[in-house]
Amino acid sequence: MICARPNRAKGGGYESHDSYEEHGGTTFIERIFCDIDNIHVMRDSLVKVIEALNNPNKKGEKKWFELLDDSKWMQHLRLILIASNRVVDRIKNNGHSTLIHCSDGWDRTAQLAAVSQLCLDGYYRTLEGFLVLIDKEWCAFGHKFQDRIGHTVNKPQDTERSPVFIQFLDAVYQLMCQFPEAFEFSERLLIFIAEHLFSARFGNFLFNNVKDRLAHNLHTKTRSIWSFILHQDNRRQFLHPIYDKNSHLFTLVPNTSVIRMTFWIRLYNKANPSTPRDQLLEWALKMQQRSTKAAEKSDPTNM
Repeated sequence: MICARPNRAKGGGYESHDSYEEHGGTTFIERIFCDIDNIHVMRDSLVKVIEALNNPNKKGEKKWFELLDDSKWMQHLRLILIASNRVVDRIKNNGHSTLIHCSDGWDRTAQLAAVSQLCLDGYYRTLEGFLVLIDKEWCAFGHKFQDRIGHTVNKPQDTERSPVFIQFLDAVYQLMCQFPEAFEFSERLLIFIAEHLFSARFGNFLFNNVKDRLAHNLHTKTRSIWSFILHQDNRRQFLHPIYDKNSHLFTLVPNTSVIRMTFWIRLYNKANPSTPRDQLLEWALKMQQRSTKAAEKSDPTNM
């Protein structure tokens, strides 16, 4: 609702219930506003996160968390997860068709559609499936990577820039922290994709749409990041050691409480050697130790 009414005044926004009336005049749709902010708010929010990380005057953990809270980055992520839970509930539990759209369909729409599919379909939580999901919802459906990232454009203050795709990867990271055994790929894959979103080494994230990429013959000039990741010499480094293959049968419903949100240290502050170890790795280590102890107890040679 934050942006919907102003956009509707300009000819966009949301549809009238009149477009979905049955013959008897009754409406058969439920319209839900998810209150996810626009690209400009997200850009300013991440800028505040970076400023907080680089603030030389922050004193202790309490000050850091105050600065992080002021950025509202974690709150924005939380709203994306809440919205995806709503989509999952309508589809999984009620069997309803669901239409997702923001002002134009290439930013918040891609975020919410992709996160919802991750929760609903275990295929998209496999290494191959996740790459298919990004290629489909972001690359093929026209997320404006060039405008949002600024490739080939020397305009650092361009108001079209926004970390929308990075925010999607962060939302995936939040799911991985809560359901680590449900993902075939590891955090390393997310960071690899995030780094090469900006490197321009691969052609997948150049230009704003498929038409432009074909017009510039990128398939003959650059390599695909998907084929690089899936190559037999590379894929192993992106796999998650505690992946449970049976988890693809389950629907993910993340806890959206603020206390369950995890700041992505290894992406935003990976250059800081004093950063404490990531919670996911701590969890994996504890599980490994527990499994080792259980195996030792069950081994008859140890008796």
